[in-house]
Amino acid sequence: MDVTNKAPGLQGVHTSTGVVYLKPGQTRDLTFGEGQEKRARRLPFLTFGGAPKAAAEPREPKHVESVAGGEGVELTEAEKAKAAADLLEQADKLHFQTWKKAAGELLGPDNLPDTKDEILAALKAKAEA
Repeated sequence: MDVTNKAPGLQGVHTSTGVVYLKPGQTRDLTFGEGQEKRARRLPFLTFGGAPKAAAEPREPKHVESVAGGEGVELTEAEKAKAAADLLEQADKLHFQTWKKAAGELLGPDNLPDTKDEILAALKAKAEA
């Protein structure tokens, strides 16, 4: 199912394979697990198109840890670098707490610095890695 982010900032959507982040205006073909589509449709910043696809076989996540207490799939180093670069671009566009939460999920709760400048430095290091 095609899902479009119409919000002015980066948004995460829970799918059958984990959280997928959509940039402003980005459309991706996503597959939802049981109950996930219903919850996603309640988000006012998402639009939906196309027919729903059957959910992929559930898989065991490699890594289950999140600041919000949810499940996330561990990203490859290249995906982490890209996500860090995306968060650096969104630093002044997103609400600070939303941005900080996304940074915390990427960096890990134990590695999340206290100030915005320190978080920016950590994300820059991650993006260049």
